[in-house]
Amino acid sequence: ASEVREAHFRSNGLSATGARQLLEALPAELECVDLSQNDLSNDVGWCLAFRQLTKLNSLTLSDCQLADNACVELLNNLIRCKSLTRIDLSRNVISSGSAFQPLLKRFSQLEELDVHWNHFGGEASALLQGIIECHHGGLRSLNLSWNPLGKFSAEENCHQLVRLFRETKTLRHLDLSRCDLTMAHCKILAEGLEDNRTLVGLHVSGNEAHVDAQGFLVPRRNSPPGEGDPHATMSLADDEDSCCWVCQRWRETKLRYTPG
Repeated sequence: ASEVREAHFRSNGLSATGARQLLEALPAELECVDLSQNDLSNDVGWCLAFRQLTKLNSLTLSDCQLADNACVELLNNLIRCKSLTRIDLSRNVISSGSAFQPLLKRFSQLEELDVHWNHFGGEASALLQGIIECHHGGLRSLNLSWNPLGKFSAEENCHQLVRLFRETKTLRHLDLSRCDLTMAHCKILAEGLEDNRTLVGLHVSGNEAHVDAQGFLVPRRNSPPGEGDPHATMSLADDEDSCCWVCQRWRETKLRYTPG
C-alpha cells in the first residue's frame, strides 16, 4: 500500500531473492527498512531495489552475512536515497573501508553509521579518511567496535582517528570497544582528544584504556576482558570503561551551598 512508511523484516528467514521481491513491492515513499538477521549473501540482485526507495532515511542490514561485493553493490544503489540519515551494517563480514567513500561524499545528511563487528582492520583508515575528507555533513554517531583496528595498520588507524577528533565538529558519539588497541595506541588517541570539545560519548571497553569521570581517555595496561557471551556485552549503557553522556543520559547538575 502507498501509505506504508516502515518495513520490518528482521529474522524472517528471507533469501536474497525473497528480499528483492519484497523490496520491489514496497512504495517509493518508504522511509525505514530493517532486513537484519536474514542471510542475503548468495546474491546481490536485491540491492538494485533500493534505487526506487528515494525517500529512505533509515536502513538496517545487521547480521545479513554481507561481504565486500554486496556492500559495494548496496552503497552504489543507495546513491538516490538523498534523505538517508542512518545506516546499520553491523555484524557482517565487510572489510573494505574505501567502498564507503563515494557514499560519504554524496550524503552530507548522514548522521549515524554503525559498522561494528565486521572485518575492518587495515581498511579502517580508508573509512575514516572518507569520513574526514569526503563527508562534509553532520555525522554524529560512529560505531567501529569489535573490529581489529589494533591488529592491522594500527598506527595509521590511530592517526586517522586523531584526525577525526581534530577535524570533525559534529561527531558526538564514538564506540571503539574491543578493537585490540594497546596502551601505546590509546596514548596516541588520548593526545588527539585533548583539544576535542564535541565528543561527549566515547566507549573503549576491552582495550588498554578507560574513560574517567571527566570524559578523558586514560591509557592503562591489562584492561579486563569481557566475560561470557561477547554479544551480551554490547549494551553500551552498562560499559564499565565508558563515561558516556549520550547512552547514560547524564546531565550536569550544579549544587549551591549557602553556609548557615
